[in-house]
Amino acid sequence: MLVMDVLFAQIRNPGMNNVKKGVLLILMPFLVSISFLISCSKHTGPENSEILYPVRTGGVVIADSTNQLKSVWQSLQVVDTRKKAYGIDFRNRRVFVFCLESGDLAYIGGRGRGPREMLNPVQISVKNEHEIYVYDSSLDLLAHIIDDEISEKIPGFLIHEVWLRHTYGFFWNNHLITSIEDPASIQSMNFDDARPLAMLNLDEMRLSKHGRISPGLARYDTFDKYPLLAMDKNRDTIYYVFHDDYTVMRHSLTDDSSSVASLYKPQKMRIRSMSVDLNNPEIHSREFSNKLQLDRSVVVGLEVIEDNLVVVWQNATEQYLSNRHPDHLDFFGVMYDLPHLSNPREFSLPGKLLGRYGNSLLIEENDDPVEYTIGFYELLNENVLENRKPGK
Repeated sequence: MLVMDVLFAQIRNPGMNNVKKGVLLILMPFLVSISFLISCSKHTGPENSEILYPVRTGGVVIADSTNQLKSVWQSLQVVDTRKKAYGIDFRNRRVFVFCLESGDLAYIGGRGRGPREMLNPVQISVKNEHEIYVYDSSLDLLAHIIDDEISEKIPGFLIHEVWLRHTYGFFWNNHLITSIEDPASIQSMNFDDARPLAMLNLDEMRLSKHGRISPGLARYDTFDKYPLLAMDKNRDTIYYVFHDDYTVMRHSLTDDSSSVASLYKPQKMRIRSMSVDLNNPEIHSREFSNKLQLDRSVVVGLEVIEDNLVVVWQNATEQYLSNRHPDHLDFFGVMYDLPHLSNPREFSLPGKLLGRYGNSLLIEENDDPVEYTIGFYELLNENVLENRKPGK
């Protein structure tokens, strides 16, 4: 049925002419049969997936009375060798760094327009264990930070006419790689020409667009047409999943080619059925927002852990609509084997995914700024859990 999801998305595409739609409809019975045979032979359904269980292996408490965090967003960027995690406090509008062992916290730079300040940091890219880049959207400048001090600032992204998305990027071959929304193509619903990835050459300050739109993405509106990314540094490959999709896309950085990596559909996955007209003022109402929250699953994180790719989505619940507390979100995901995304294993998480540290996922356990707590969780199968029992 995963193949059929893609076909139905194509039929709903307003850009497809009636002749092509008619051909697809005529071939539909044949394609259904083929899809059924493939699904039976390749075991792609959730019912055949191994289940993984999150096991807490440690944690850290950030109890800094002076530099209290007001808002910890998903996608902390971790430097394993230095046991440091970088993130953006969007309420304070400042970049922070803390030790994953002691919980010691510090902010980087002041808030302002000066040479050692940032006004509105929105995206972090780690270059190596000593250097990161932070994009300041208000100043349209990239701050080059060395050993947690702002060293210099260089021009940003606005001149290139792309909309940056999400709070992190990647450094590769002196390029910054980020998720984007390609406005010219997306707004005209020319999805075949839309490019969801941007690479900024830091030597020439030249930006190029790459990748392609997922074939399973809804094409009847322009809402949320951008992905979350993960990078397999050992294979120079970017994996990405669009905001309310389950298709995992692959982009090779060495040969600049994109392809579908996995069509595996998690059991809890909700496929959005509501169309979102961005020109309709009703989309800003609480009623519409609540309906949309319950109508879809949203991808919230991609992480490469050793030789695995982890993708995490969230589902809103009725309780979440009344208080917007993450305790009432249902977090679930799939772990795939790299590089072919084989052997998908499903799991649920006990809280909000914040990032990755070593072979563990970082999960928010207490969002109290006085005693902010992050748990370290490994994803283990039943056999490993059995062998770890006392006496084994």
